[in-house]
Amino acid sequence: MQEHSLIQYFYEGMSSSDKQWTDAASGGSFLDQLPQVARELIERKAIDSQQYETRANSVTSLRGVHKVETYAANEKKMDERIVGLEKKLDEIASLFKTSTPKITKVCGICTSTSHYNDECPSLT
Repeated sequence: MQEHSLIQYFYEGMSSSDKQWTDAASGGSFLDQLPQVARELIERKAIDSQQYETRANSVTSLRGVHKVETYAANEKKMDERIVGLEKKLDEIASLFKTSTPKITKVCGICTSTSHYNDECPSLT
């Protein structure tokens, strides 16, 4: 009877999908099987899972695919943000650019803006 309790405890700790495969493989309710039959079924499943991809590996593969899709979407967003930041930096840099000051032509003699002091017509 103790072996049956261990099998029941094992079964209760399974996920619902694992319970479904054990019930299907046992042709009904897994817990209705004799302890020897239940143990053999579990051993057979353990051997099979070693030969094929494990559930953990398949979840990892799915996560990997998801990460690739997420990375592609994030890469586009990051590119857009970088372009936006570059534009802002260009705007900020343009505020600090030193441009050559425009020298207005102002004559100190006649105050005309069309020529400099040394070109003043009143000097001739």
